[in-house]
Amino acid sequence: MTGRRGTATALLSYLLAAFLLFSGTWLHPAGRIVGRCCDAVTSVSWLRWTGFAVLGGHDPFLSGSLNAPHGVNVLWQPQASPLLGLLLTPVEHLAGPLVTYNLLATLAPALAAFTAFLAIRRWVGGTLGPLLGGTLFGFSPFVTSQSLGHLHVTFLALLPLILIVEVDAVTDRRIRPTRAGLLLGALCGAQLLIGEEMLVQVVLAGALVALVLAVVLRAQLRDRLGGLARVALVAAATFAVLAGIPLAVQLAGPLRPPSPFVVFPPWPADLAGFLFPTYSMAAYSVPSLRDVSAGWFPNPIDQGNAYIGAPLLLLVLVAAWTGRRTRAVRVAAPVALALAVASLGSSLVVAGHHTGIPLPGALLARIPLLQDVIPGRLPALEWLGLAVIVAVGVRRLGALPAGRRRVGLVLVAAAVATVCPQLPYPSYPVTTPAFFESPAGVGRLPAGTTVYLAPFPRGQAPNVETMVWQAESGFRFAMPGGYVLVPGPGNRTASPFRPVDPLSSLVMAGGTPEPGPADRPALLVDLRRTGATAVVVGPMSGQAAVIRLFTDLLGRPPRWEGGVALWTGLTR
Repeated sequence: MTGRRGTATALLSYLLAAFLLFSGTWLHPAGRIVGRCCDAVTSVSWLRWTGFAVLGGHDPFLSGSLNAPHGVNVLWQPQASPLLGLLLTPVEHLAGPLVTYNLLATLAPALAAFTAFLAIRRWVGGTLGPLLGGTLFGFSPFVTSQSLGHLHVTFLALLPLILIVEVDAVTDRRIRPTRAGLLLGALCGAQLLIGEEMLVQVVLAGALVALVLAVVLRAQLRDRLGGLARVALVAAATFAVLAGIPLAVQLAGPLRPPSPFVVFPPWPADLAGFLFPTYSMAAYSVPSLRDVSAGWFPNPIDQGNAYIGAPLLLLVLVAAWTGRRTRAVRVAAPVALALAVASLGSSLVVAGHHTGIPLPGALLARIPLLQDVIPGRLPALEWLGLAVIVAVGVRRLGALPAGRRRVGLVLVAAAVATVCPQLPYPSYPVTTPAFFESPAGVGRLPAGTTVYLAPFPRGQAPNVETMVWQAESGFRFAMPGGYVLVPGPGNRTASPFRPVDPLSSLVMAGGTPEPGPADRPALLVDLRRTGATAVVVGPMSGQAAVIRLFTDLLGRPPRWEGGVALWTGLTR
């Protein structure tokens, strides 16, 4: 199949595969989300925020809905993805925030596979090889691991398109320089508003591709410098127009998290992780593999990205050797290898053991922007390089004798089987009390009021589910806290896992130990600092104790409505 028929078949196949992968969630799409808490839950909230802000005339890049009374710089929140939220606003209004998130989480691997298919078909030719290559990229262990909660990392559809334009500008020049520059700038501007981390990665990968192409095409490159300069200038100008305001708000606006920005461990890939799967892989169900690797990867989401498996690694090596004279392999192989090495971080970790052996990743850790990239996530575009190499190998299978062709097909089948994800894919239940979904319930709160919500939206599940409750209400109210990155004490970024004051600490602990009379004035001060005019206690661990706490603090019992305990009429 070639042309439009092959293209349509590829897209439909990838969409079907994605919906089958997440079919467990799609049985209850309004009550469950793909993956697990907590990052997925916060994405649900941020996706709804953008459409709400734009339609309501609010600043989409600065939100007062969380961390009240201070607010949040949206562009510093990794899960925000404002462009996706804006594009899916109609779905938000028709189907709600949970269905919207599930749709995007499902489209992410399918669209990434499709754009990779387009790129590989352009660079390698044929249909079967690109179809398999697109599958490897869109449904790679990187994507299936990160789909547990990182939509901003798995929505990779623009990355192959960016590289298509770049490679074309250097090699084939089928796209005129001005048009190529406009496309490149627009795609990078769009990626900025989907996930900055992946934009940084594609810039890094693009620099590596340009470097390798400069070596491979050094004889012809001198005649193309003028056109390349025009592409770069137009791309930079286009990006500046599209990204100027968001970057100004992020880098010079209020509520910027101070330096150092990173509040999490760097999580490099483990060398053993290239051969041993984490629990997101079907191969993890093999007892011998599970027993060996279970204790090696403390963060299976970010350390499970490196997994290739022995059969696929062998297939890549064989395909790279047999196709070593093709330009596709001569570019893809060194770029993929460089990204794999960079993913190992600053020093080598093997089977959970820190060897102390220094690695080139230590240089990246000193470069602005790159120093904030989690090394274990660098295999994202490494997988595109592997997919290109495999596509070259598959295309060459047809020219082999029958016996060797059968061996090759067996190796391809084994390689694909090795990187299949676990089924059924995990999903996470989210239940919203009827109060927040009913206009008669949440309508009792004056629009724009601040509500102290319990469980307090900070830390781990199920606390952060309150962000979904707020989104379901249509952001009728603001609330203190949130799973957010904001300025904190000591000129450091405040951790989203830690309470912000003694009252929130007590609420997060389920109201225990119960405070004494001497503690009441200080806790009331904490409540009044938030500016809350209402308190809502929803379903939570220790709910009875938390209700007793607020009954004592406010001097009156709550009113029950729609599954929550409600106090209104608080004075600031």
